[in-house]
Amino acid sequence: GEQWEWGSSVLSFDLADFGSAQEKSRDWVRGYGNVIMATDKFLFVAQQTYEGQTPPYSSILNCFDISSPTGEFTKLSSFNAGGTVKDKFKMHVDGETFAVVVQIENWNANPRLITQLNTFSLADPRTPTKLGSLRIIDNEQLFATRFDGKRLYAVTFFIIDPLWIIDMSDPAAP
Repeated sequence: GEQWEWGSSVLSFDLADFGSAQEKSRDWVRGYGNVIMATDKFLFVAQQTYEGQTPPYSSILNCFDISSPTGEFTKLSSFNAGGTVKDKFKMHVDGETFAVVVQIENWNANPRLITQLNTFSLADPRTPTKLGSLRIIDNEQLFATRFDGKRLYAVTFFIIDPLWIIDMSDPAAP
């Protein structure tokens, strides 16, 4: 009679009186290995999907507005990342631009791995729109990423460890 499901509980509390903290909002994002990243305005939960276990796999990005000073949050949207988000350092918000570095894996194709940067407009976070993308490299494993304003630093690996420095000053054409 028991049922269980992998996922992430998203909860917010009013901590104005810490001794009697009150729950303000609650949501559930199903998925195994979800990746979470937050700013002062948004919370992103990258929901790992392996529907049908057929590659290429992808992550669904769930965007929550967490800017309310009273603690409530609102789920604004869900949109496809265009590949798998490996960790929180692969996501970044700069103004109204959301950037995500994904690994596209399809072991039945050539290339088997694609490392790609995708950018989205959050001008209306209820309907994020894709701005652009950059295919960084094929058939190398994505390791480290760090964002610095309008720059992305990424390290991939196959035989050597190249450091990629990507200019994102034009999010439509990184």
